[in-house]
Amino acid sequence: MSKCSGCSAFDCNCSIIIAEGSCLTVTGSGASGDPFILTTTARIDDLATFALSGGLTAPTLGKLRFRFPFDATLEGVSAAVDTAPTGANIILDVNKNGVSIFPISTKPTITATTFDTGGSEDVPDTTGILSGDYLQVDIDQVGSTIPGSDLTVFIRYSRAVVCPVI
Repeated sequence: MSKCSGCSAFDCNCSIIIAEGSCLTVTGSGASGDPFILTTTARIDDLATFALSGGLTAPTLGKLRFRFPFDATLEGVSAAVDTAPTGANIILDVNKNGVSIFPISTKPTITATTFDTGGSEDVPDTTGILSGDYLQVDIDQVGSTIPGSDLTVFIRYSRAVVCPVI
């Protein structure tokens, strides 16, 4: 039996980064009653997608809602419409448990005569999500001449998953 690098004795509690967001962890001494345990942590990226068909109206509050069944980290928000707004921009807000995740940053905006948020994501000020938290999308403003229609909002998030290695 030999010790791994970073351990001061035969007890081991080491982590090895395998890839960005993924980690392999070894714990235990290997002695009787304290076996080595190997686990891996992986980062999973996913999207929560909200869709609202038809013409948009403002304000529209809390119609689009998603409850997280796990802890997560919000990475970015983008949006698109099938009919572009004219006369004014579409301005959206995303709330976590009823409070905006964009209290400081610019809210996601679809500029008048365009169909999406410019191909980029708006990064929220609030990023931490706990299991049971919910997100809702509000429409704060729509186009003044043509409001826009058929809205889809994409909220990109990541979460860590720990799996035992057998």
